[in-house]
Amino acid sequence: MVHIPSGRELLHRAFNVSFVNVIQDVEAVSQEPSYWSGLYRTIAVIYCIYLVLALIDLRRVFAIVQTSMVEDDEGDPQKMPMEGVMSSPSPSQSPTNSPGLGAGGTWSVFSVMCLLAYRLYTGFNTATWLPYLLAREGESLWYDDQAAFMGVAKLIYGGTMLLNPVLGLFGDFLVLHSHGLGRRMFLRTGVIMAAVGILICMLSDAHHNFYWFMVGILLWRLGECMNDVTMEALAPEMIPSTQYAMAGSVKGALFLLGGVLGYVLLMFTVKLHFSWLYAAYLVMMLVCSMPALFLLRESSHVRRSSQSRLHFKPGFDYLTYAYLAPARLPGGFSLACLSVFVFALGTAPMFFLLLVVRDLVGIQSQVLQQREFSYLSVTFFIFAVVAAVFSGDGGRQPGRDGRIHHTLEDESQLHARARKLILAVVGFGIVAIAMPFMTLLPSPETRMVYFYGIAIAMGFCFGAAYTRFQDITWSLIPEDAEWANVMGFNVMCRNTGVGLGNFLAGVILNMFAMQGYTEVVSVSSERMNLEHQAAYESTGYYVMCGASGVAVLISALLATHSVDQQPGEATVLRALSPGYKAVGNP
Repeated sequence: MVHIPSGRELLHRAFNVSFVNVIQDVEAVSQEPSYWSGLYRTIAVIYCIYLVLALIDLRRVFAIVQTSMVEDDEGDPQKMPMEGVMSSPSPSQSPTNSPGLGAGGTWSVFSVMCLLAYRLYTGFNTATWLPYLLAREGESLWYDDQAAFMGVAKLIYGGTMLLNPVLGLFGDFLVLHSHGLGRRMFLRTGVIMAAVGILICMLSDAHHNFYWFMVGILLWRLGECMNDVTMEALAPEMIPSTQYAMAGSVKGALFLLGGVLGYVLLMFTVKLHFSWLYAAYLVMMLVCSMPALFLLRESSHVRRSSQSRLHFKPGFDYLTYAYLAPARLPGGFSLACLSVFVFALGTAPMFFLLLVVRDLVGIQSQVLQQREFSYLSVTFFIFAVVAAVFSGDGGRQPGRDGRIHHTLEDESQLHARARKLILAVVGFGIVAIAMPFMTLLPSPETRMVYFYGIAIAMGFCFGAAYTRFQDITWSLIPEDAEWANVMGFNVMCRNTGVGLGNFLAGVILNMFAMQGYTEVVSVSSERMNLEHQAAYESTGYYVMCGASGVAVLISALLATHSVDQQPGEATVLRALSPGYKAVGNP
């Protein structure tokens, strides 16, 4: 009789790792050279080739910079200011040699998907790394104090997140002389650094070394930050402003779809050892970065106005410039970042679904809690993806080359898109406030039905708001700004809002902690523990969700003002002439 392998066996063969009877035989598994066999050896070879290509790009960047410095020294010093004022077409305006450009200087949906494919990996990583992988590693490496382990890891994550503007500004230096080559080298460097961090985490997990694991996380997150600021800059740099709505829709859909993929895989790999995620990260990061690297062709365009602002500054001035310049850009960009920060503060209820299932719905079984939490999370992300897809207006065919970002017609389109953003944000705020009212229903079954309705509405509003925020933010960035720097600042504001919002929500719930505790039996890879989890009163959820909803509604008001403050084209270009000083500008 022919043996037909099961899905679990196929997964084991694909990863060439024996995870049979993991709980009973963890030591035997950890002693196997599994990290260097099969798939891992193939990945190592591919990353070596990737490293060689990155070194070649680095050498070419240095050669171009040296050549440019010689030319600048030999040139007429009185000519540079005029070149800065006239400002030759910048690489931030759809480089004409990009293979993604179609007829009329527009991008197809497929080309935009390829350019932003890395966001699929980002969504997958976001859904699986912080809420799942770190929790499991905490059980394995520091089981006596898992909360402290998570705290140290989140501290590293938050610290690297604050470096986004600095890393973005450094990336902008590399594109002064060649857009495609500079962005490509920075992206490859980030991927390699993240891969080295993942490798260190893998080996630290195998040898149960906590300190090296934290070193791996530091390198991993630094690489991810480099990749994030690069990918955040590519869309507004290369895609015409007439297609920002479509690009924002594609970006949001890919990110949210990656989250769906992560949750679904976690549901179907519950019997696998969690270290399979490391191989998944390495493969997805490499594959999803390839399309953007192919589309980044070399360009000889030089941003003279950027050169005059970035060159000849002491080191500390560069540091302050990275954080103060984006906040002082003319127009509504700074208010848009504040709006994104406040909106992120109000998204806290999304991250407490498991506690809501336990305390408000009334499900006490840990197995049922995990199952309902998984179903709710997948439902949330699916409807968020649907909303992101339908939020793309498609964009009109430009009657220009896509290189001028502000016209009267663009201004009217911007306000129309802003109104749709406000509707999505207000809807999210109302749904957040309505979440705890499930306690008025009589039974856990009816409360669970209500909760699924909340998850559907919240997911749809979040997907629409996430996509529209990206579109509006791109439109508010002045012409010829340092794209990676300003987008790194925007991402820092968003992530800081998420982290601070979760912290404040936890503080609010702790103020309403119940005296009694819920006993929960948890089974880790090595032991069975009887844990005592604090439950929270429903009043705490009313306060937390109410405060979050109010924050979201305030962000809608800030978003409205940010669009109203956006100046016209002439004002922006004047403000960003070579005489403009973003730091300390009067």
